[in-house]
Amino acid sequence: MTVQAYAVSINPLIQVCSYGERVSLLAGTPGDGKLTWSIVDPVTGESGKLEPDADGAGGQIYVAGPNVKGKTYVLDEIAVSDGQHTRSAWVLVRQVDPILTIEMVEDSTLPDGEIRLQAKANGMPLRDDVEWWKPDGMPGSFDGDVYKSDLSALNPFVVIFARFEDTEWGIVYEGHVILPLPLNRSPEMVQKLLLPQVSTLDRLLKLSNTEALTQGWDAILAFSRDELNKQLEQQYVERHQQLSFLPPFNGAVALDEQAVEVVKLQGVQLGVPSISMLAADSSSVTVTMSLAAGRYTRTHQPAGGATAVSGSFKIIEAMGFRVEMSVPLQVDGEGNVTMDLTEGSDFTCNLSGVDEPVNVLLGGFFANEFKQIALHRAVFVLLGVDLNRYTAQSPASFRVVTQSAPGARNAEARNFGEGALVLLIRMRGGHGDGQFPLNSDFTYPIPANPRARLGQSYGASLILSREMRCNEGQDRPSLLDSLRFGSGAPFAAPATRVADDLLMFGTFEAPQASITPLFSTIMAGQTQSFTLRDVQGQSIAANSWQVISLQGHNPVVHGMITSSGVYTAASVTQMGHDALRVVVTATYDDGGKTRTASALLGVVSEPMEIAPRVTVVAGGALFQPVLLKATALDGTQVGLALQGTEAGTLSEVDGGMLFTPDARSGKRTLSTQQLSVEGEEKRLATVLIANGKQALRIEPAAVPRAPKGVPVQLRADTALLPEFERRWKMMGGEGEVDAQGLFTPPADYIGSSVVSCEIVNNEVVLASGYAVIEVSEIVDEPTWTDLSLFTVTVPGGPDSQGSGSLYPNGYQQLRIQIKAQPMEEEHSLSVTETASMRLVDNESSAYVPSVIPPLDGIPEDSSETWSLASVLNRFELSLPGAVAAELLADNMSIQNFYLHSRAKPSYVGTFHATFQQDDTARWWTSVEKEDANSKVLISPLPIPVFDTNNYQFDVTRAQGSGGDPTVMPPDDWTTDVPFVMNFRTTDYWKLSVRYPGTGAFVSFVAFKFLPASGADISASMILWESELEAETFFSWTGYIFDDPSVPEDVDKIKFDEAVEYVVKAEPLDLPVNMSVFESGKFTISLHRSDRVPFVIAGNPDRDKLYRSLVVSLLDKLGNIHRRRISFLSEGTIGRRNRLVHTLYTPT
Repeated sequence: MTVQAYAVSINPLIQVCSYGERVSLLAGTPGDGKLTWSIVDPVTGESGKLEPDADGAGGQIYVAGPNVKGKTYVLDEIAVSDGQHTRSAWVLVRQVDPILTIEMVEDSTLPDGEIRLQAKANGMPLRDDVEWWKPDGMPGSFDGDVYKSDLSALNPFVVIFARFEDTEWGIVYEGHVILPLPLNRSPEMVQKLLLPQVSTLDRLLKLSNTEALTQGWDAILAFSRDELNKQLEQQYVERHQQLSFLPPFNGAVALDEQAVEVVKLQGVQLGVPSISMLAADSSSVTVTMSLAAGRYTRTHQPAGGATAVSGSFKIIEAMGFRVEMSVPLQVDGEGNVTMDLTEGSDFTCNLSGVDEPVNVLLGGFFANEFKQIALHRAVFVLLGVDLNRYTAQSPASFRVVTQSAPGARNAEARNFGEGALVLLIRMRGGHGDGQFPLNSDFTYPIPANPRARLGQSYGASLILSREMRCNEGQDRPSLLDSLRFGSGAPFAAPATRVADDLLMFGTFEAPQASITPLFSTIMAGQTQSFTLRDVQGQSIAANSWQVISLQGHNPVVHGMITSSGVYTAASVTQMGHDALRVVVTATYDDGGKTRTASALLGVVSEPMEIAPRVTVVAGGALFQPVLLKATALDGTQVGLALQGTEAGTLSEVDGGMLFTPDARSGKRTLSTQQLSVEGEEKRLATVLIANGKQALRIEPAAVPRAPKGVPVQLRADTALLPEFERRWKMMGGEGEVDAQGLFTPPADYIGSSVVSCEIVNNEVVLASGYAVIEVSEIVDEPTWTDLSLFTVTVPGGPDSQGSGSLYPNGYQQLRIQIKAQPMEEEHSLSVTETASMRLVDNESSAYVPSVIPPLDGIPEDSSETWSLASVLNRFELSLPGAVAAELLADNMSIQNFYLHSRAKPSYVGTFHATFQQDDTARWWTSVEKEDANSKVLISPLPIPVFDTNNYQFDVTRAQGSGGDPTVMPPDDWTTDVPFVMNFRTTDYWKLSVRYPGTGAFVSFVAFKFLPASGADISASMILWESELEAETFFSWTGYIFDDPSVPEDVDKIKFDEAVEYVVKAEPLDLPVNMSVFESGKFTISLHRSDRVPFVIAGNPDRDKLYRSLVVSLLDKLGNIHRRRISFLSEGTIGRRNRLVHTLYTPT
C-alpha cells in the first residue's frame, strides 16, 4: 500500500534554468485521473510555454521564453490539477548570470525560524541599500536583512531575491537563494546551502605561503582585460596624430560563383580593438572591433538580366555590427608584447544579420583585407618589459599566457570574456623558470576591487615569490619600474598590499593629459565641448585646439573649434558624406615641453538609422526572414511596426526585429511590406518579397543620394516587349511617380523609396523591375580629379633631393618626404588619402615594409633589408642638418617617413611613392608624373670598422685621495701614487668612441650587457688582491649610463644583484658624482676596499662575478660596438686597480 501526502504529486518542485532551455516536469495522481497543466498568470514576451513530453509518460516540457532584456530572472509558476486538487511547481529562468551571491550570517540572537542574510558582489559584502523580497504566495516575511519563516506553512521551500542598485553607475545587480522549509528542521542543509563563496582574494591569501602561488616562478604579473582595453583605446586615438590609424575598407564580395549576388562595402571604418580571453589557444586573444561607419549595398545581377539593389543601409557603430578574430600574442626581442592584426584568423562578422552564409563570406573578406594592412597601422602594443635592467628584482625573461576569469566563458555571464594577460617572470636574482604550462589549479590572479565600481577588478596584480619580495624600506618592487604600457602608462603605487607584500594590486596611471570625452557622436551642425584634463583629472588650459576630419577634401567639412574647445560640426549640406570621423587635438605645456592630446568625434547626418532600409527576400515556398535594426544616435534600439497590409510576422529577437514573410505576401512577382519606426522620428524600411526574376531593367537602378524634394527621372528598358504598356508605381517609402517614370519625393522626406515598373497586358504582369532611390540632404563633397604634383624626395639630399645615403645598421634613419598636390586649388588630399601613402621598391614592385612598433628599427637578426617608420627614433638622422624652408601651397599634403636599411653597401635602392584616392580607389604613383622627383635613389654607406685606437677609456677619480690614475700602470708599481696607501677609492672609467676618418666624438645612446661565453649576464665584476682565504683587499665594479630617452635616470651607481651578497662591509647605495660623470659615454665605476672578506670559488655569487663584462653599445648613428671589459691581465701587479677593453665577437 502506498500512502501519498498530496493528491497531486509533481517533480521537480523548483528548477533553475537559462532562457530558451527545456525542463522536463512529471506529475501524478492516484489512479488514472486526468491532469491539466497551466502557467499561472503568464506574461507575454517573458513567460515560457508547456509542451507534451514526447516520451508519452504524461509529463510536460517547460520551454523557457526568449531572453528578456533588462531582467535578471523570470519566475514561472506551473499549476497541475486533477479537477479537485491543484499543486504547483516553479521554474526560475536566468536571463543573465546573477552577480550577487547570498550567504548566511551567524546570529545567535535570532529565534528559531529566522535567519540573517548577507549579499555579496564578487566576494565583497554589501552593507546597505540591499532590497530583499520573495514571490507573492511564498511564506515568510523580512525585517531588513532577516528572513522570518512561517513555521506553520506547508511550503517545502522559499525563493529569496536580493537586489542592489548602484546609483552612481545606474546598474542594478541581483541574486537569489532557495531555502528549504521549515528552517528549524533543516539547519544542516541551510548551512550547506549558504556556505560562503571563496573569493579570488581569499584563494590567493590561502596560497600565499606555498609554492602553489607562483608555481616556481619568481613573479607573476597579471593585467586585467579592462586595463588592457583602456590602453588599446588610448593607442587607437593617438595613432590618428601619426597618420597610422586603421584604413577604411572598400571592396566587393561575390556571394556565388557567377557573382550574381554581390555585397559592396564602402568606407567601412573599424572601431577600437577590444580583447577578450576566449581564444582556445592560451597564447592568443579574441579581438572584437565594431563597424563604426560605412555603407552596405547588396546587388543582384543575373547574366543578361537587370541589376537590382537587394539590400542597402548606412552603418553606424550603435547598430552593434562587428568583426571578430583570434590574434596570437607575440613577444619581440626587446620584451614587447604585441598584437599584430595581420596575423588574425578565424574571422567572423555579423553585418548581414541572420544570413549566416553571407556573414561567413564577409568574414573571409575581412580576413584577406587585414593581411594587406601596413604593420605600423596593424600592430598594437599591449605592454613592454625592459629586460635590460640588472638588479635582483629585474626581469631576465618571461612567458605570456592568457587566463579566463571564473565563469567568463559562459556567454550569458556578466563577465563573459573577462580574463587576464599573465606574465610568468624569471628574475635576474632568481633560480630559473617555473612550471610551464601552469597547473590547472592556478588561481585566477586578479581579485575584485572593493573601492571600484561594483564587481570591477583591479587593473593589475603582482604575485611575488618569497625570495623576491621587497627589501625592508623598499617602497615598491623594482620589477614595476621595468614595465611600460603601450600608451606609456606607469604602474601606480600598489593600492593594496597583503600577505607580507607577496601580493600587490593596483591600476595604471595615465601618462599625460587627456581630452574628455575621448569618444563622442553628434549630429551635423551640432556642437560638442571638449575639456583637457591632467593626470589627476583636473581641467587645464590648452594652448590651442585643432580639428580635422579624415574624409574631408575641403576646409568646411572639418567643422570649427573655438579656443575654449567648443566644436561645431559642418551642417548636413556641408559635410558631403554619410558620416565623418573628426580628430580633435589640443596642445599644452608640460614641464617646458609642448605635448598633444587627441579625441575622436563622429558626425552623423541623421538621428536614426535603419538596417536595412531596403531589402529583398525570397517568397514562394522559401520564405526568408530578415533581421532589421532601428538605432538612435545614443545607441538606443527603437521598435518597428508593420505598416499597411501585413505580409508576414514581426517578432523581437536578440539584436533587433525579425520579419518573416508568410502566405499573406501573395504570389505577385514583387510584393511589399513596409515597417515604420515607433516614436516621433519619421523613418520607413521596405522589405520586397520576390517571387520571381526581375527581368525589366530600370535606369538608374539605384540612386544613392537624391536631393530632398528634387525629382529623379527613371527609365525602363524599351527593348523588352516594346509593344506593351509600362506601369510605374510606388512600392516602398514615400513619394510619387508619374506615368513617365518621374519620381518626386516629398519636400520634407528623408529615406529610401522603391519605385517599380511593370510591363502589363490585360492586367497581367509580363515583366517587372524596380529602382531604389535614397532621398538625402547630403550633397556629395566636391573633390579633386587630377594631381599637379606628386613627388618623393630626400630633404637636404644631393641631386636635387633625389638621392641619399645612410648607414645600413638597421637603426639610422633617412628622412623621405612625399608630397601631393591636386590640380584643383580649392581641394586637398583627405587625411585618409595622405595616411595611405607608401614607399615602393622599384625593383620588386613591393611595398617597403613597416618597422614593427615599438621597435627602433630593423633588428640585427631580421631578414629585411629596408623598412619604413612613421616616427623619428632616438638615433641621429642621416643628413640631419636643417632644410631650407619652402613656400607651400595651402592644398599641399606632406607625409614624412623614415627609411631604415640593412642592405649591403654595394646595393643602391630605387623607390617611388604611391597612395590611394578615396572616391575612385585608384592607386596613384609618383612615377606617373615623370617629374624629376618621381623616385629616390638610396645608397647604403660602408659601416665604419672600429679598432681599439678609435676608443678612449679615460679614468677619473670620483672618490678618495691620490688624484686621477693613469690609464696604464707605471713600470714601477711603487710610484703608482693614486693607489699606493689609498685603499678605499672609486674611479670612473669612461668609454667613448671617435669615428675613423673624421675623428668626431659620437655619443652612445643605448647599451645592454651580454652573456660572456654562454654564461648568465653579469653587470659587475669582482677581484681580490690574491686567492688567499685571509685576503680582504678587494675591487668591484658598477656602471652608470645616461639614456637620452629616460629623463633623470642618472642618480645612483648600479650594480649586479649578486654584488650585495659578496660586498657586505661597504655601502652600495652610492650617488653618482655628477662633477666627474659625462653623458654620451659608458662609465664603469671601479671601487676598491681593504675590508671585504674573501669568498672561495664555488659560491654562485662569486663565480657569477668572477669574469669579464661584455657590453653592447649603440652610438647615436645606430652603429653597434661590442666590447669586453676586464681587469688587467693575470700576473700584473695591481691588476685589480685598472680596467682594459677589447673587441668582443659573439660566437
